[in-house]
Amino acid sequence: MYGGYIKAETTLYDNQTFCVDGLGYRVVSATEKTVASAGVLNMEKPSGSITIPDYVTYNGYTLTVIEIDNGTFSRCTELVSVIIGNNVKRIGMDAFRECTKLASVTIGNSVTTIGEGAFHECNSLTSFVIPGNVEIIGNNAFYCCQNLKNITISYGVEEIRDQAFCGCSSIDNVVIPSSVTIIKHKAFFSCSSLTSIDIPGSVETIGDAAFKDCPSLRTVTIGEGVKSIGGEAFASCSSITSVEIPNSVTSIGNSAFSGCSALESVIIGNGTEIIGDFAFNSCISLTSLTIGNNVKSIGNSAFKSCTGLTSIELPNCVTEIKESAFFGCSNIKSITIPDGVTSIGEHTFNGCTGLTSITSLIPKEGLFAINPNAILGIDKNSCILYVPYGAKVTYEATDGWKEFTNIVEQTVGGTCGSNVNWTLADGVLTITGNGAMDDYHVLRTPAPWVEYATLITKVVIENGVTSIGDYAFGYCSNLTSVVIPNGVTSIGRGAFSISI
Repeated sequence: MYGGYIKAETTLYDNQTFCVDGLGYRVVSATEKTVASAGVLNMEKPSGSITIPDYVTYNGYTLTVIEIDNGTFSRCTELVSVIIGNNVKRIGMDAFRECTKLASVTIGNSVTTIGEGAFHECNSLTSFVIPGNVEIIGNNAFYCCQNLKNITISYGVEEIRDQAFCGCSSIDNVVIPSSVTIIKHKAFFSCSSLTSIDIPGSVETIGDAAFKDCPSLRTVTIGEGVKSIGGEAFASCSSITSVEIPNSVTSIGNSAFSGCSALESVIIGNGTEIIGDFAFNSCISLTSLTIGNNVKSIGNSAFKSCTGLTSIELPNCVTEIKESAFFGCSNIKSITIPDGVTSIGEHTFNGCTGLTSITSLIPKEGLFAINPNAILGIDKNSCILYVPYGAKVTYEATDGWKEFTNIVEQTVGGTCGSNVNWTLADGVLTITGNGAMDDYHVLRTPAPWVEYATLITKVVIENGVTSIGDYAFGYCSNLTSVVIPNGVTSIGRGAFSISI
């Protein structure tokens, strides 16, 4: 805002404009005797260096300079340096926008807000210190300051808003202080020289595309306390090699790490419940994947084309595997599907041509049909489908699953004494170890194989076992054969009740 200043008056009123030493001012409050820096006289844009003073004197009034108005020095292309006084609280929107020769800015100790676009495209800035009294770095505040290399964000800053440093292609390192609570949309988008970032736990939200397209970014540390990672937050950061997502994070946004082609290792903490669509899409170097035990949903194409993965074990809480979640993961050799899964989307394992075994823990009571496209490209003749004990017949009759020609029931087992174990396979219950079996009760403390009781046709007790516990084989109604070695010295009460 330039020109239009009235001649000297003896009164003072709000929004009055005047000039002192070649700089224009606007009265913010006549009562409080405060003014804003508001431009220069006769539209003569300043060159060289200027100082925004703490106070100005006008017609006998001593006035406190508390603001720099919106657009005050916008496109002052000969401005080289600025010192902002200690009473200024706000640097307005576009205040120094496109001051292309501005190389030095000193901010006073009262500024709390750097407004939207305040230093937009100030391409001569190479370093900038944001003092701790600043609370908000506004939208586009340093947008495309392409030569800005060193940026210091002091403790006290709370918000880094949309595109604040977007396109600052020379910044190679930035420290986020633990006072920051939010990093918003595209805050550091396309900072192509940025090599590392440490996000403290004070930051609750990493905004959408906050660090997208930072191809030199190699090291990312996400502090315990961060709650959500926005969509595309680190997308196309092609140099990141590993990431550990803390337990505090509950959601990973869509495409959060999509296209991170050098990413080799991912650890997802136990607080995460949702892995968004395309979250790790095309992370072609990913070989190590640990998924926390509270994840419930694997998003559409979440790990699509992660050709470096060789095995996947999903946590027990997973209930939903969406469409194309592992599409084109051609080197996966094995995968385990938890028992709580209730839906598997189309194309989920399409193109997983290297699969040699799938272990499904889904019980026959909860089994559901899957679209044949979900397993397209898998060799159903050579890939073994392991299913829960007693569920083979159900899998063989269910659409999708029945395409596998080699369905094998998993061996089940556990302990049944201090040094005694049991296994069940092909209807044969085998008891091994040394010493006595535990005692059981048909109703109160049934034997650990009770859920398979009707499937047991033979019991083999091997040498070393010395006793058969009470009610051990109760309700094994189809039991036809028992092998008991000479070393067994006692058979408990009701050991074979209702069995034979």
